Amino acid sequence: MAPNPNTARLFQCFSFSPECQQLIVDHGGLHSAHAQVKEKPGRKPFRDIKAMKDDAAGVVRDGEEVKRRYTQIFKV
Repeated sequence: MAPNPNTARLFQCFSFSPECQQLIVDHGGLHSAHAQVKEKPGRKPFRDIKAMKDDAAGVVRDGEEVKRRYTQIFKV
C-alpha cells in the first residue's frame, strides 16, 4: 500500500484531467485520447494511429510469465 493513498488518488485524478492531458501533448510530445485535448498542429491525430488491440485472454494466459520476466529484468 502507498504511504499516502489519498495523495496517489488525487495525482491520478489530476493526471487524467483535460489540463494535464493537454500539458503532456504540448510539452511532453505525447498523444492523448481525451476528447477535450487538442493535438499539436502538424502531428498525426491519435485517432489516426493504429493501436494494439486488447487481449484479455492473453493477459490471463501469460500473466505469470510476464510477472516472472519483469522480476528477472528489473530485480524486484
